[in-house]
Amino acid sequence: MPAVMHSHYLRTLYGRNELAEKKYLLDGSILDLSDITCDTYVVGAINDHIVPWTSSYKSVGLLGGNVRYVLTSGGHVAGAVNPPSPKAWFEAVGAADDDKVELPTDPKAWHDKATRHSGASWWEDWTVWSTTRAGALVAPPSMGSKENPVLGDAPGTYVFS
Repeated sequence: MPAVMHSHYLRTLYGRNELAEKKYLLDGSILDLSDITCDTYVVGAINDHIVPWTSSYKSVGLLGGNVRYVLTSGGHVAGAVNPPSPKAWFEAVGAADDDKVELPTDPKAWHDKATRHSGASWWEDWTVWSTTRAGALVAPPSMGSKENPVLGDAPGTYVFS
């Protein structure tokens, strides 16, 4: 990341919290996360030292759509790559396929309502959540057709751009 970009990122998003405060300007427009109305799946990790789970939980109140929040065992990286195992667990409020769950605004209140799923990974929960939103499986488009022409051998000319 270039130094100027990194400084801007730290100053505006961390120092002044402009995105959460609805003050972040991008290409002449203020970004408002509540304009995002699609369903969102958010994962926090109990031992995350970069994004504490109580901070990531605040996204529940910033996004405009239905949000499912899960808390997993592990840290910043281990929480994301946490497969099912005897040591793994995740916590969530309600079932993954229930989009009528109301989440409290306070992380502690959420934690008090959450159910722990021991030996399980948030991956399994996400699979149920995403499957209920995915729609029917369809056949992939044919390759090399008029609608989907093959432009060249892999890896593709874009890698030279």
